[in-house]
Amino acid sequence: MVKQTFSSVISDNDITILVGNGACDLTQLSKSPKGKVIAVDGGLRHVLKAGLTPNAVIGDMDSAELSDLKVAGRNAAIYKSDDQDTTDFEKALLALEAPLCLAYGFLGLRIDHMLACLSVLARFTDRHKVILVGADDLVYVTKGPFSMHLSAEARLSLWPITPIKFATSSGLVWPIDGLTLAPDGQVATSNKMKEDWLSVTPDNKAEGVYAICCAPEFLPQMITAVTKG
Repeated sequence: MVKQTFSSVISDNDITILVGNGACDLTQLSKSPKGKVIAVDGGLRHVLKAGLTPNAVIGDMDSAELSDLKVAGRNAAIYKSDDQDTTDFEKALLALEAPLCLAYGFLGLRIDHMLACLSVLARFTDRHKVILVGADDLVYVTKGPFSMHLSAEARLSLWPITPIKFATSSGLVWPIDGLTLAPDGQVATSNKMKEDWLSVTPDNKAEGVYAICCAPEFLPQMITAVTKG
């Protein structure tokens, strides 16, 4: 784990909103649950356009506009790090202590940035619970059992970030019981729900990491699943 480069840790006992510089639905962001708002470098532009007030701005500040920083600096702490061995997303997670983060603006625009986010989340599963929120998708990365309410016929994808074997599953049209999924092998993209309750359990010897992907309309249900998990 990379050592934190900031002198302070931003703590919150509630949901924390992270906002990155990727594609961001401003209406969706403006309706995000209440909580501290952390702009991740150039994501500051989305925060201000959505009418939100940032509590902090974190990053190497290579994409945040100076004019936006001046506006944010009236109310927000500015945490600048020139460390190029960590992404801005990782810098933010290293500076945070929160039970749940909702991360807007980290899906879309650049595939390399999205892949970097998944890489970071794969390494932070023991430290943070983070839901990536986009206009078309929710993504949650974990390595343990997972269950949540959805609706019958809803799309549901299970994407292996590393090879992982599943022991059991329920609720899916195409079960994954006994399957080993891998990014260079079999995946479970575009599965869908047969019932309204999803449950997947990796093999007890499995140490892999996987992503659950579903439609953004299920954000309340995913928040419940992640916080109770």
